[in-house]
Amino acid sequence: MRVTIAFLNQKLLQLRNKADFMEAYRLLLFRSLIADDTAHIVDAWRMFHSMA
Repeated sequence: MRVTIAFLNQKLLQLRNKADFMEAYRLLLFRSLIADDTAHIVDAWRMFHSMA
């Protein structure tokens, strides 16, 4: 699981530099679910639903 989290963290930094925030929030949601950390789930949900 550590390798997966490290990969997602690296990918999140790359997406932040590219300003691809929709993909970043999607990966942040995956990372939160994998790590069993619910801190960012609400933020990601709000981001996806604010675009509608």
